[in-house]
Amino acid sequence: MGLKDSRMFHKYARTAFDEIDMDKTGRVDYKEVCIGILKIYDRLNATFPAHVIAPKRTEMLDMCKKYDKDGSGTIEFEEFLNMSNVLVGSRKKFTESLVWRYFSVLTLKVVVCPLAAGYLLQYLRSVGAPLAHKVPAAPLASMLEMGIKYVAAKAD
Repeated sequence: MGLKDSRMFHKYARTAFDEIDMDKTGRVDYKEVCIGILKIYDRLNATFPAHVIAPKRTEMLDMCKKYDKDGSGTIEFEEFLNMSNVLVGSRKKFTESLVWRYFSVLTLKVVVCPLAAGYLLQYLRSVGAPLAHKVPAAPLASMLEMGIKYVAAKAD
């Protein structure tokens, strides 16, 4: 069972949908759908130990048009849930999924940056860099992570 099939995900989607369906008609407009998707990302980011950036507004609006099966300009819960499931991903486009994004961020945070910081400190100490023996690895790993995220954001 994947994240998109879980009760937790269905509950988050239902809660987000109910919160944006102010008039309780069971239908929301595209702007409200964007708010709902952002709420899902906020809840998932609060639950998991990594932060993932939500899709851009234009991407969400394109998805609304695609999943609005009856062309009414509004989205019902089942359409909203199907659209939200796409954000979590499928086997065809797994690398575009939320699961892949979380995996990538966690790998960067837990494996890549700490290893790189350790190797960098080891090298600096081996060449006798001043104060290299006083620099802790954890803050250096955090700085490397911030640098990588900055470069990645500039690339987008």
